[in-house]
Amino acid sequence: MTALGKIATEQNLCVQSHLSENLDEIAWVRSLHPDCAQYWESYDKFGLWKSHTVMAHCIHSDERERTAIREAGVVVAHCPDSNINLCSGIAPVREMLNEGIHVTLGTDIAAGSSLAGSRMVTMSIQASKVRSFTDPAHPAFLTVPEAYYLGTTSGHRYFGAGSGFTPGDRLHAVVVDDRSFTETPWALSLPERLERALYTMNAANITAVWSEGRLVHTHEAKPVREHRTRIVARGAK
Repeated sequence: MTALGKIATEQNLCVQSHLSENLDEIAWVRSLHPDCAQYWESYDKFGLWKSHTVMAHCIHSDERERTAIREAGVVVAHCPDSNINLCSGIAPVREMLNEGIHVTLGTDIAAGSSLAGSRMVTMSIQASKVRSFTDPAHPAFLTVPEAYYLGTTSGHRYFGAGSGFTPGDRLHAVVVDDRSFTETPWALSLPERLERALYTMNAANITAVWSEGRLVHTHEAKPVREHRTRIVARGAK
């Protein structure tokens, strides 16, 4: 840990690790670092607790630990799929957002069941609903726009970009063809079509991918029923 902190400081490197994912883990870290009152301090004493450090999970981060996260400029990577699969708890995302903490979404390859960003967006909404009815404080669950922001622009901001389609930023986007999606008895608004896409899209619906302003993938979807305008969705990477 000492060597890692030294390298990270000397090379100005970003740091990524886990924080307060489950109670057994917290107890184990406390046994390894009895001089630290809380988990986060075990990173701080080695110089790994700094701006742009990414900490996954933070499920059991109390108010004091969350304050340390915000004041140091540490970024939280919320992994809703992992929260549910491991039954380790649901991160207090609403509290973090209200407190001004920079929160993004992660897939957690080890405990996650999908790498699809759209799936993490919808799962973060579902996880926040579980938190809403199990937490005595009943915090408001995430809305579609909020979850979409966490899964896209919030991650993009980590790398120094602006919010949304900011002038001067290179384009990161996927083009989604929604012609094969389930019909509705009324015309959907663009936000409603985006919500439907997030919940139902798969790789076959993605007709183009743009990264750093370059077209890196193109695929022509098979036309189904009448033609509809395609949705352009901002990507996080």
